[in-house]
Amino acid sequence: MSEMLRLIHLRSPDDAAAVVRRLRGVVGSDPAAVVQPTHRSSLRAGDVLLRCTADSAVRAAIDTVLAEDGAVSRVDGADFDGGSAGSRVADPTAGVYRALLLRVEPGTAPDVVARFERETLDMPTHISSILAWRLSRVEDGPDWTHVWEQWFTDVDAVVGQYMLHPVHWARIDRWFDPECPDVIVRAPVIHAVAG
Repeated sequence: MSEMLRLIHLRSPDDAAAVVRRLRGVVGSDPAAVVQPTHRSSLRAGDVLLRCTADSAVRAAIDTVLAEDGAVSRVDGADFDGGSAGSRVADPTAGVYRALLLRVEPGTAPDVVARFERETLDMPTHISSILAWRLSRVEDGPDWTHVWEQWFTDVDAVVGQYMLHPVHWARIDRWFDPECPDVIVRAPVIHAVAG
């Protein structure tokens, strides 16, 4: 079993509800699974977000549905294991799910990557609307090295408190800003908010 994140781009956003229904049928009753249209604040995240823990059979079934569904034009995503996680609440799935897929520049020194990971994982200390979080390294694939997941109190917390927080701009943005000498994250990133 490993974690699975799929960001599904549709030929028409009008097909999102039908694609969500088909995918929920495959995922089943997993209470931690997220299968929802993406929120308008998402960036390069497609129209439907699927996030679940899956064994090889469920993973194959999901990938088959996506490959055979004529409404689907493209799928982005990543497979990853546990990672470093924390939570303020017993059931974070009641919150709004957000994921960031990113790629650290190849050749970045391991101690620099470790500092980036520590600083990213420190964000919930300062941002109270983050209910739960996980930073994982992607198992394989050329597109992404990390998945940064959070569950928030609501959508406004993602686009407000989180995105505008001084810690986000003072400590984290430098890893992403091509004009900063500390930049290690290669563009583009995917910012996906369920909802």
